[in-house]
Amino acid sequence: MSLSVPMTNRSKSSPTRRDGLPVVSVVFAAYNAQHTLAAAIESALAQTYPYMEVVVIDDGSTDGTADVISSFGDRVRGAWQPNAGLASARNSGCRLARGELIALMDADDLCLPERIAWQVQVFERFPETILCGSDFSAFSECGEVSSSFGADYYSELSEAAGGLASKYKVRETLPLNSTWSKGPGEEDFVEVFAGGVYPALAFGNFVHPPTVMLRRDALFDVGLFDQSIRYNSDWECFVRLSRAGPFAHIRRALLAYRLSAAQMSSSIGNKGRGAADLVRTFEKVCLADRDLNRDQADRVRACRRQFCLDAARVLVESDRTQAGRMLWKSAESGGIDGEWLRTLCKLALPASLLRVARQLKSR
Repeated sequence: MSLSVPMTNRSKSSPTRRDGLPVVSVVFAAYNAQHTLAAAIESALAQTYPYMEVVVIDDGSTDGTADVISSFGDRVRGAWQPNAGLASARNSGCRLARGELIALMDADDLCLPERIAWQVQVFERFPETILCGSDFSAFSECGEVSSSFGADYYSELSEAAGGLASKYKVRETLPLNSTWSKGPGEEDFVEVFAGGVYPALAFGNFVHPPTVMLRRDALFDVGLFDQSIRYNSDWECFVRLSRAGPFAHIRRALLAYRLSAAQMSSSIGNKGRGAADLVRTFEKVCLADRDLNRDQADRVRACRRQFCLDAARVLVESDRTQAGRMLWKSAESGGIDGEWLRTLCKLALPASLLRVARQLKSR
């Protein structure tokens, strides 16, 4: 496989609408995903929505990922690139995309057959919307973990933080199409939230990347994913998009999210580097908007303090020097409390004793 279009330009080789409806490009970024990719692609190809394509970028895999992509033949537009990370692979896929709308997916997740149809309906109902996400369930090797996992995964969606209603101004219901499935106990309508989410999104992500569908033109207008950000490029990009236009959210799980200790979002999988990356990403978000720093200075400081403290706590075993820097930055941003002192105590303990204490606690 090789990339079929210049990587500096978006693809315009086919119309973005058919029969008055938008063409959707489902974009996968895959790295060493031979064991999960086939099922993920099948779930995308099984969509009830008729006008779509599937684009898969192999980000320099060293396993059988390329063979999996090739096995789908012309049902999938596959491309290979040297390993450059998630943001780069997503950018490559978005450049290859020929649809008016782009749906992101990860190589180990599964989407429901009605996902694309629901999201297209939301874009048609709210034409100013530039990005639409949804609820999602979670599963592991042992089976389903939760049928509604968003509030567990994103603290900004918890009841304490006000949930979806505190992030979106508009709340409507859309009826189920007669051909769409209705699960046990589910209503015959779907709740949709819509509206501007900036600056709320600047203080913490609550938009799950593999549930996202976005307008291709809006993405290219604000700029693609920042390839210098390894773990949080999606959040930073979504913040930029939220400054450009309103978002929407479908309150139904349209994606099954696979949980694994080795995934990028896991602190075990990324050895705490994701937490430090989050701090750097927040700094970039703040630097991009002077008004945010002036008008919500207290919240900016509190958020920076918590992000730094979280990073220090996660890094204390894997990178004690970096953990110390983060702990100091946390104190500079908002002072010292009990959580800060507990993290300092862990940092002061010899690494061997800290590991023993962790093992004893896990028993």
